[in-house]
Amino acid sequence: MICYDYFYKYRLDPGGRWPGHWDLFISSWDNSSRVRFVYDNISAERKDWLIHPQYRLGDESLPEGGIVLATSEDDAIVRYLDGLEADGISLARISLCVDITGMIRPHLMFLTKMLRTRGVRRFDVIYAEPISYADRENTRFNDGDVLQTREVIGFQGLNTSSETREVLVVAPGFDDFSLKEVMSDKEGATLVEIFGLPSLQADMYQLNVLKAHSNAPRRGRGLHSRRFASASDPFAVASELSRVREQLELEMANRFYFSPLSTKAQALGFALFYMAECENTPASIIYPYTASYAPGTGSGVSGAWRYVIDFELLDRLVSRASDPQAHPRLST
Repeated sequence: MICYDYFYKYRLDPGGRWPGHWDLFISSWDNSSRVRFVYDNISAERKDWLIHPQYRLGDESLPEGGIVLATSEDDAIVRYLDGLEADGISLARISLCVDITGMIRPHLMFLTKMLRTRGVRRFDVIYAEPISYADRENTRFNDGDVLQTREVIGFQGLNTSSETREVLVVAPGFDDFSLKEVMSDKEGATLVEIFGLPSLQADMYQLNVLKAHSNAPRRGRGLHSRRFASASDPFAVASELSRVREQLELEMANRFYFSPLSTKAQALGFALFYMAECENTPASIIYPYTASYAPGTGSGVSGAWRYVIDFELLDRLVSRASDPQAHPRLST
């Protein structure tokens, strides 16, 4: 097991001026007050708005100079990063900050992996917490029919024999529609649920659990356990995923499917965990893809976090986990 609590995170004051200055700031526009708030509070030499066509926002509501992305996560991120390099920006040499508040989950996970691939050793991530969601526990984040539940590009696992036990590890959100699709796709898999606790707001945990258990099909599967990790802490959820995987692998070899349907912060944790522990293994991150997503589902800003994503630290944690005798202590 790897403990990801060595990573740094900072609570940002929503009423104060935020410290720090970056060469490049990246944010996804969803026409919400949360992303505008973060954009206005960040100091950077260059700020880029990324436009997800899946939000289906009209031209009149788009920011000036926004960069329209391709639909699929790989084309969208690769083309954008290629454009930065064409502009003379060396990703490995600049200071970078990314706001994931409005970013679609597969895109933010693929971006995290591609930044590492392009030589970035360290970058900062901002996540702004909402005061509430548009329709509370009935909020729909996928704004259309699910086209398919598939592996997120860059997070595909190795194939295994048909006799291998399947395990679905899911972080449920308020969107029971997405949860139903994922659980139906992996019908019969042993289920592990990781709920956000502490939740973003006091009432959200209870609403989350009630929503998940009253609407998602559970017949014909083994419910292994219910787990918990902070809804606003990617490192806590990465540690919990590592714990789950280690425990179940001790019992029996498994084909793992991980599905982050809760907060963007937790989706970031899923990506870090996978990059550290699951590449070239029978494990995948899966997601229910739709043609459109609901923009600006959260209202207000109750607080914000700054996470430091340090790939050199990640490599050291992986190295220590593989050979603890050679790395008895770890300083950061």
